[in-house]
Amino acid sequence: MVGTRGRRAFPVETVRREARRHWLLEFLESQASAWKDENHPELAGGAGAWVRHLRVEDEVVSGPKNGRPKKANASL
Repeated sequence: MVGTRGRRAFPVETVRREARRHWLLEFLESQASAWKDENHPELAGGAGAWVRHLRVEDEVVSGPKNGRPKKANASL
């Protein structure tokens, strides 16, 4: 059984869910772009370069994860 609050919350939540679903469907069918390069300058060199930078930065701050020194790798 659902109390008075639950009975009121159900239609409100249903309307919210359907409104969001409708908005998402409209967005997906439109030609609008969600991603704008100018909003993400850190990725200008590519996602791989950004991830490598994050990993190096993390090792500088917290040290190697496995307790061993990092091997030199010419491909990075």
